Amino acid sequence: GAAAALVAGARPQLEKLAAAEPADRVLTRRTLWAWRLEAQLDAATGQAGASAAAEAATKLAEKLTQGGTATDAELGDCALAELTAGEISAGAGDAGAARRDWERASELLAPRLPGTRDWRLLDPAARAAALLGRADEARALVGRLNQLGYVPIEPWPVAIQLDPAKP
Repeated sequence: GAAAALVAGARPQLEKLAAAEPADRVLTRRTLWAWRLEAQLDAATGQAGASAAAEAATKLAEKLTQGGTATDAELGDCALAELTAGEISAGAGDAGAARRDWERASELLAPRLPGTRDWRLLDPAARAAALLGRADEARALVGRLNQLGYVPIEPWPVAIQLDPAKP
């Protein structure tokens, strides 16, 4: 619908800007967002381009994480791109590719997790842990986010939803 039309109009423009300014990390990040959103929209509506869009987002994630200079916000976005790619692979029946993407997301975030209070790292880390079957780790991360008063935009995977009756 309207969201897909907006993304379809904005993404090519972002790509042109990013191509003209390849060192501009903000443009690269915004283009990653657009590809990831396009992948999610295509997957949700059964469009064939979901895998290609997710792959484009993960390529931009690789670019942002090269050299170890990525900010926490950039790492969080890169991890979300990997999670999206994995979810699309899982939906297509490719469990191996899905697991690789989810592990990549987890690996990107792991060095920055100890002691962080940054939701941009903790949220995708919790999702990655849940998707990789590490429910206890995922619940612990969600617990840290809850202590910060964080409310996710997207619901938590069923595997890690905390029982509201338990503190």
